[in-house]
Amino acid sequence: MSIHANPNDHSAWAAQCLPRTSSKINALLQHLGEEHPGDEDVISQEFDDALHSAWVDGESWAVDYVAWRTTYTDLVDGPLEGDMIGL
Repeated sequence: MSIHANPNDHSAWAAQCLPRTSSKINALLQHLGEEHPGDEDVISQEFDDALHSAWVDGESWAVDYVAWRTTYTDLVDGPLEGDMIGL
């Protein structure tokens, strides 16, 4: 399963996370949207890169988001965490 998704999908997922996680993700997506207006592919790639970097660094918002997505994704498609660490 690829973690690349429409930026709006990340906002929808974030809304189901802790408020600090949701706020961080939405702020990041807003910033990326301003940097790359209308280019969802670039926004998604930049988001994934930022998420991966933050997750590797142990930032709480990224750990929370990946844990939540992994739990849900394991039930649906397969391990998101494996994608995050490059397995």
